[in-house]
Amino acid sequence: MKDHHAENIRLLYGPYRSSKCRVGSELVCEVRGRSVIVAGISDAPIQWPYAKKGGRRSLILCGHLVNAVAVEAVAAICHHWGVSRSVVHTWRRALGVPADNPGTLRLKRYYRAIGREVSRSPESRAKLSAAHAHRPPCPQFKAAAREAAKKPKSDAWKQAHSERMKEQWASGVRQPRIRRG
Repeated sequence: MKDHHAENIRLLYGPYRSSKCRVGSELVCEVRGRSVIVAGISDAPIQWPYAKKGGRRSLILCGHLVNAVAVEAVAAICHHWGVSRSVVHTWRRALGVPADNPGTLRLKRYYRAIGREVSRSPESRAKLSAAHAHRPPCPQFKAAAREAAKKPKSDAWKQAHSERMKEQWASGVRQPRIRRG
């Protein structure tokens, strides 16, 4: 089975490179809407300049990171830049990026295909059948079945039904009811 984590964090439109800067230089942050002073470089898989905000480190949203936020999946950005999902969502809101950008849509298609494949397995079908086995049918279904049973049947239907019943009695699927007095 394929490693799903690797699929979650795969970057589609990279490579992404950090802005050339030094500690103490200024960069324009798209979230803040102003220049900020670079306090250091992160140690995430993609190293990125950060600013200090009240003693806390905060990546500077600029350069290739802006492009990545616009097109990559949230999980991929979280992994490669070392930030939380809430930070990525804040960046997306600030940039006006829709929730379903290309990276997220690709992941949704990927997991939908896996779900379709898994749901068609014999184990999954057996589990669904067992879950529905003792559930009573809904009233609308019962009413529709009663109406269908009242309608006249064609000779071809009667003949096919008769054949099915004979096969079921012969194979042991149908057995006589035991009447208790």
